[in-house]
Amino acid sequence: MTAKEIVRLMSREDRKVAAAVNRELPAIARAVDAIVSSIRNGGRLIYVGAGSSGRMAVLDAAECPPTFGTSPKLVRALIAAADPR
Repeated sequence: MTAKEIVRLMSREDRKVAAAVNRELPAIARAVDAIVSSIRNGGRLIYVGAGSSGRMAVLDAAECPPTFGTSPKLVRALIAAADPR
């Protein structure tokens, strides 16, 4: 494939994301409600991931205190096979 064909294909595939998320909105809303309820009752949000998803979880958790004023202990991220120190 040429570079133009590749980026066209990537763009076409990216357009599918919004539709896929839209189909899952009820499930996403239920998850948000469960998370909010848990936090209001003293719980925390803990992301668990491996590889790229784990790194994105760490970045998202790190953004919560400065963006939302939350305690650094409220949203945490764990990465599979990472040294817990």
